[in-house]
Amino acid sequence: MLSTIYFISEEGKRHMFTNENVLFSWFTSYNDVQIVTKEQLAQHPLGNNISFKPRSQMVKFVSSPKVYAVAIGGVLRHIASESVAEGLYGCYWNLDVYDILESLSSNYKFGDTIYEVGDFDV
Repeated sequence: MLSTIYFISEEGKRHMFTNENVLFSWFTSYNDVQIVTKEQLAQHPLGNNISFKPRSQMVKFVSSPKVYAVAIGGVLRHIASESVAEGLYGCYWNLDVYDILESLSSNYKFGDTIYEVGDFDV
């Protein structure tokens, strides 16, 4: 049986976590997850998917080598170089990059490139 985890917003909309990596960028466990029936879930209109938590880690699309930092509002900011990535996320930055499927690209917006460490506040 497949299951999906949603977040119910204050407006009463349900917002889907697209995978566990997105969920765990916001929460550390499943402790607050409540199991509901399909009927209960259907009472909440579908809202936007949830994107990675801002500043939590870097992401990239499967088909591209470009690495992005996630800013507020699901804005992806391309990190221009390895030295900038290291300055922002430490010397093991490349071990903390999550892949995003291209089919989920509409969950995100694209912002300005990060050319220097001072261009983005982790």
